[in-house]
Amino acid sequence: DAFNGCSNLENIWLPSSLKEIGIAAFRNFGQLGSIIIPENTTSIGDETFVGCGNLKSAIINAKITSIPKRMFSNCTSLSNVNISESILTIKEEAFSGCSSLSSLPEGSTITYIYSNAFANCNGLEELTLPDSIKVIGKRAFSGCLNLSNIFIPNSIRNLTIGTEAFAPNNLRSIYTYPLTAPESDPSAFGNELGSIYLFYTSESVGYDKQPWCDFNKAPFSMKTITYFIDNDAIYSETIQVGDKIVPPPLSIT
Repeated sequence: DAFNGCSNLENIWLPSSLKEIGIAAFRNFGQLGSIIIPENTTSIGDETFVGCGNLKSAIINAKITSIPKRMFSNCTSLSNVNISESILTIKEEAFSGCSSLSSLPEGSTITYIYSNAFANCNGLEELTLPDSIKVIGKRAFSGCLNLSNIFIPNSIRNLTIGTEAFAPNNLRSIYTYPLTAPESDPSAFGNELGSIYLFYTSESVGYDKQPWCDFNKAPFSMKTITYFIDNDAIYSETIQVGDKIVPPPLSIT
């Protein structure tokens, strides 16, 4: 609670020699707009920035392995987060109530997202899971009511999705590319699965099990896109549904 309630301070500089940040050190630091945590910091306490309503940007260079519990909870203006590659887990409620957050933290190699980590993050409209993800805990994205599309890359292996991880929600589509369906609790995506379209490759297996079998399903095959560049060179590549092609294709074979 070192700076708890310092409502008039807008900026703070953390020295490169800083080793430790205590529990709730900047809680309710009302006017704080941005923060950079230096590389030499090796310990950060829970609830570090809880309630910092004006905090918009956070860069975490610290050599830590986890984002602590409730670190940025209810930082309603937080929209830009960049974390070091050493961070592998995001603990309980770390970003809960961050209603301006529109994507997962950049620069991450996240393997485990704990329960309620991104609950009520209504700025999330599309979500692409990181290649490194292994576990999404219960209610991790609960109450993200503007989240409409989820993309699960084909590089993901052995993903486990927990109870009500994405419920309640207003999901419209899930694009899942892994050849083997992720292991998922039947309640992971809520109770209205019939209103959600699941896009999956026709070569995939395991999508006949719950909860995947309860979705409206649209299997697709790999396609080759051929288009012209500079009027003479021809370029071709293999794509999947959801890929963005630039420039637009002139023909599909």
